[in-house]
Amino acid sequence: MRTLATAVPKLTVSPQTALVDEKVCVKVSGLKPSQRVTLHASLTEKTVFAACGHFTGDEHGCINVTTQASCGGTYTGVDGMGLLWSMIPALGESKMARLSKRDVTEPFSVHFSLLEGHLDLNQCDVKAAIVTTMTERWYKARSVKQITVREGRLRGSLFLPAGDGPFPGVIDMFGSTGGLVETRAALLASHGFAALALGYMGYDDLPKDLNDLDLDYFLDAVEWLQSQSAICLNGIGVVGVSKGAELAMLMATFSPKVAAVVNISGCLAFTFTDLKRIGAEAIKGVKIDLGGVVVTDAGIITRDAYRGWELATIPFWQSEANFLLVYGEDDQCWNVHGAKMIVNSLPAEKRKNVEMQFYPSAGHLIEPPYTPHCYSSFHKIAGMNLVWGGSPKPHAHAQQDAWHKALSFLHLHLGQGQGQDQGGNSEVKSSL
Repeated sequence: MRTLATAVPKLTVSPQTALVDEKVCVKVSGLKPSQRVTLHASLTEKTVFAACGHFTGDEHGCINVTTQASCGGTYTGVDGMGLLWSMIPALGESKMARLSKRDVTEPFSVHFSLLEGHLDLNQCDVKAAIVTTMTERWYKARSVKQITVREGRLRGSLFLPAGDGPFPGVIDMFGSTGGLVETRAALLASHGFAALALGYMGYDDLPKDLNDLDLDYFLDAVEWLQSQSAICLNGIGVVGVSKGAELAMLMATFSPKVAAVVNISGCLAFTFTDLKRIGAEAIKGVKIDLGGVVVTDAGIITRDAYRGWELATIPFWQSEANFLLVYGEDDQCWNVHGAKMIVNSLPAEKRKNVEMQFYPSAGHLIEPPYTPHCYSSFHKIAGMNLVWGGSPKPHAHAQQDAWHKALSFLHLHLGQGQGQDQGGNSEVKSSL
């Protein structure tokens, strides 16, 4: 008598190699109808991050995470990328760890596992997995060229797309934790921009303290990038988050060569310290009022500690640049709602150059899509944990929406560059 072969469960993730802002499709086949399983995803970047979702096979023994809801785990509902953005530090890791890629020449290796039954994250033993697979998530397309920059005082990394250009030029800066963070610049280059990840503190021979920064360093970076033969002559874009965004607003104010600024969670005044200017009076910073600092178990909240910042607003409206201001309404670092008042008070001809986007329940650290939400983490300059704010699911929505708005905004005001179609899609992605 002939016996029917037992179906072998199969787990696929496609594409297996992709940029970090690209969606993947996770599918399972070969299950029994209505079989209950857990899908588990994990990656290690110094810290182990993991997520899981609970699923039930359909009448054909199949699961498609893009169209089927997770009924439990680290996220619920229908979300094809939930297994990535809902990652949290694994059991035994610090709950305040922040996922950050240190070397953009290497991918995140994400391991997916299929486990029997509906399991909580701390119950998931991948050694008992029915089947596993792995994917690679890249910030830098392989065709993107990376060049170390040591020009005069300037320190950083320039990322150039494939080809001779010219490409729209963008300077990218992170916050007051210092160091050189290359992730967003590498990803921008993977979308057709010539992107300079600019270090300004705590990297190489750069100053180690905010008090030692001077505005001319940043204006020199604009001049240097615009002078490069591979850069379009449409003006320079600047993308900054937190302190980097404050500096971006000043760069636009003092350099006519800055054509577009994406301000992510940056105050519209310079905060914490004064900013030096060579041969001119320093830009006065809004000092932190320790009476406004709130201490919690998760860290300190500085939301209301920069009192009166509205009276020291950077006069960015004097610039001819265009601005995209991106804010999470649950930002716990500063009170973002004052920004709306400032912009609404501008003359009509200046307001038209400013686009604002507020995201409910999103926090301070609005990063590229599918980056796990970080509510609080250690700030090495402050020497303590800072609360960034936000809730995972709405924060994930903010990151996805803001990133695509930023790409469209930069292409609109800086041009498409070589290898770009009118939708801003880059040919370099195919090189993955």
